[in-house]
Amino acid sequence: MVRLCNSMSLKCAIQLGIPDILHKHGHPMTLSQLLQSIPINKAKSRMSPRLMRVLVNSNFFIEEKNSSNQEVHYWLTPASRLLLKGAPLTVAPLVQVILDPTFTNPWHHMSEWFTHEHHATQFEAANGCMFWEKLANEPSMGRFFDEAMSCDARLVAHVLTKDYKHVIGGIRTLVDVGGGDGTMAKAILEAAAHHKMHSY
Repeated sequence: MVRLCNSMSLKCAIQLGIPDILHKHGHPMTLSQLLQSIPINKAKSRMSPRLMRVLVNSNFFIEEKNSSNQEVHYWLTPASRLLLKGAPLTVAPLVQVILDPTFTNPWHHMSEWFTHEHHATQFEAANGCMFWEKLANEPSMGRFFDEAMSCDARLVAHVLTKDYKHVIGGIRTLVDVGGGDGTMAKAILEAAAHHKMHSY
């Protein structure tokens, strides 16, 4: 239950734009300052301290006390900087896809999948079609998923080519099979220009 609360609070923070608001502000903000910038129903603002407490306890934000008035200020952590929507290595789209009902609902159909033979997967039991059919039939969902996969690949490629360059140093030919938009392959090629690449 705690993990679910943490995950959904993170999704909420991304959708409300809290990381981006803090980043744009440039320095720690008080809760009252945040509430003026967040598109939140004012009648529900009294619940916002609970949301921020969950996010602080999950290490997505930090609390800082102002020495003059003891009011709590909130600021970004390295983890929340990865949630900035315009950041080169953002994973905000990935988090939103992982926590989208299309992808979380199948877990509620596990027993149905086990006990009925007419569903090939839990995803089909929940959505009435197979995964790739869903993406093909709903272009907006397909774009949503592609963006999530691309941002995941960009982050992994960054780590691979920066911190593990020795791993790819001995490769002479790179075959990219089912590599989406080629983000990973392009990053490896840029890190080691002598490689040959074949895309399929």
